[in-house]
Amino acid sequence: YDSLPSVKNGTAAFIGADDFLGGKAAMSFGTNFAADNLRDVEWEYGTMAFPTITQQDSPLSTGAPAQFGAQTGGTSYMIPSTTEGEELEAAVKFLQFATSPEGGQEWLDGSGGIPATADGKPAPGLEGLMSGDWFTTPQMGGVNPIPKANAGKPAFDGYLLGSKDLPTTLEAMKKDWLASSQETAKDGGWAEDWAAQGG
Repeated sequence: YDSLPSVKNGTAAFIGADDFLGGKAAMSFGTNFAADNLRDVEWEYGTMAFPTITQQDSPLSTGAPAQFGAQTGGTSYMIPSTTEGEELEAAVKFLQFATSPEGGQEWLDGSGGIPATADGKPAPGLEGLMSGDWFTTPQMGGVNPIPKANAGKPAFDGYLLGSKDLPTTLEAMKKDWLASSQETAKDGGWAEDWAAQGG
């Protein structure tokens, strides 16, 4: 794994890694892909998902379970279209190995990440991130509910600062959501009547 020139350690989200690895913090935020940073530690570690926020925690809670969506198939390896010859052959062989019943689990156990096959099991120590509701995909997924014209602007602009009330903010968010949905439908070439509806 370390010998692959295109793969570098520490590329996954691992917030506070130095303090955690140095014994100065009891816990840290990391994803499945941060496991490779822990390959040389001499102590046991475990993982846990974010807890679900309930109505008892906050009156704004919907009670929906905490989800991250790191489920099977969540790891994507890509081969650039410019790859040719022996390099292309090697890349294809690697992907066949990493997704095979024989080699897939070995690769997963050694590198962390998310199984490429339905029968894959979590790499050691990552069980807490790959079970229960946390492992399922949120309904909204990675959809960006902001139209292109407003890209980069915060969705809650003003509300968190107290300059806009909740009804005004919700109305603006609804408008942005509809505009973003219509842009997505247009970009996707969806010509059905429902794709042009405004809410």
